[in-house]
Amino acid sequence: MAGDVYALDDRKPLLVNLMPSPALVHAVIRGWTNSLHIHRFGIDHVRQAMRQSPTGTVVFCHWHQSVLTALMPHYQVKAAVLVSRSKDGEIIARYLEAIGLRAVRGSSSRGAAAGALELMRVLHEGYHIALAVDGPRGPNKQIKDGAIEIARRHGVPLIPVAARATREICFKRSWDRFRIPVPGSHLVLQYGAPMWLSGTQGDGDERARNRQLLARNLHDLEAEVSQRAGRRDRYPHPRFLAWLKQPAEEHASVSDPS
Repeated sequence: MAGDVYALDDRKPLLVNLMPSPALVHAVIRGWTNSLHIHRFGIDHVRQAMRQSPTGTVVFCHWHQSVLTALMPHYQVKAAVLVSRSKDGEIIARYLEAIGLRAVRGSSSRGAAAGALELMRVLHEGYHIALAVDGPRGPNKQIKDGAIEIARRHGVPLIPVAARATREICFKRSWDRFRIPVPGSHLVLQYGAPMWLSGTQGDGDERARNRQLLARNLHDLEAEVSQRAGRRDRYPHPRFLAWLKQPAEEHASVSDPS
């Protein structure tokens, strides 16, 4: 990651750019991906959704926690991924482009409008879209409106995606409890049934119900892949599920697109 190195004297700090080259990032993660034993389930859901989609494309939805595990197996897939405008986002964007994915820069906090417009445009150019539905800053496991609004406006289906590895590292102090698979482990990737949304605008309650439905589908799907991967933690901590127990109108204002 990008960082600073300071001079050894007490005068002016010397800033050195430590950002790795795209080729280095690509080589490391590509070798890492090749070491994994990938098991895919539910691919027929994707084929069905593509046949029925008016653009032939879909919106893949996953948790931010699973960004790496969900994207690693999709080498050279014609898909666009929303990436933040931060320095770390620059590294990710270069890596995605190196493996054949299209990086669209923007987030809910910076460049949101431009990023959303670009995603809608590439959807009609034949690109699938992959979105971390609780990113880029959380709260963890709370879905934002971005993916839902894109799917509704363009009549394309949402495909929930979950991934777990038999051996993984979890960064428990990060806001999303980010996971990375250990090289050489088995990675279980599963696609859920497509979700079709009404093309009408709908009110806040309807958008909130759609967020709840997508969240429950993702949680259930993750429980399945966790079981297949032999993981015991199949559902997140109850505090991350509390918002799902609220009436839709109580959290209908959570509409920050990402």
